[in-house]
Amino acid sequence: MDPTNGKGPGDPELSALVASARAGDAAAIETLLQEFAPLLQSYLRRQAGERLLRYTGLDDLQQETLSSLVGELHRLRADATAEDFRKLLLLHAGWVVGKAGRRAARFDGESVQGGEPDAPAPAPSVGSVTRRDEEAWLTERVKGLGPEDTLVLRAFLGGASFEAIGADLGISEHAARKRYARASARLADKTRPPRPQKQ
Repeated sequence: MDPTNGKGPGDPELSALVASARAGDAAAIETLLQEFAPLLQSYLRRQAGERLLRYTGLDDLQQETLSSLVGELHRLRADATAEDFRKLLLLHAGWVVGKAGRRAARFDGESVQGGEPDAPAPAPSVGSVTRRDEEAWLTERVKGLGPEDTLVLRAFLGGASFEAIGADLGISEHAARKRYARASARLADKTRPPRPQKQ
């Protein structure tokens, strides 16, 4: 017995409602959704977890699931039971949770909400540093390094191996490592805070 009111997915009364809902009867759809709402809420709460529910509300997930489901009721077999409806409902709920998780992941670690999408934070912000913040900070520091050092640094930070960097620049892997080390040292010197002067 999954839904409330003492009715289970095998209940013939619910199965009759499924047939009516499949045919487009709004009252039958509403009744089914009310019967299965507690099951759906419990499932969504378990699947989404606390972290995702901080990003999006349970009501939003439930509404999106129901909207998605109602448009697909016609896909149920003509002899579909309440159990078939439950399976379709939970299938759509799983899809909605996955989609919400992917949307939330795009904002994971963002310290700035709103504003221009490519603009770095205008001032030091509280919270995690975004990749854009790091790129803007690095671009500002790299300006005085010279083109070859800049290419090596950017390629390495972009995930390229020293072998690939050397091949791209027409130098040996060893030379690419040396350029990276030299550029890193120069960058460290440029970014190190000044030492307090002794009095």
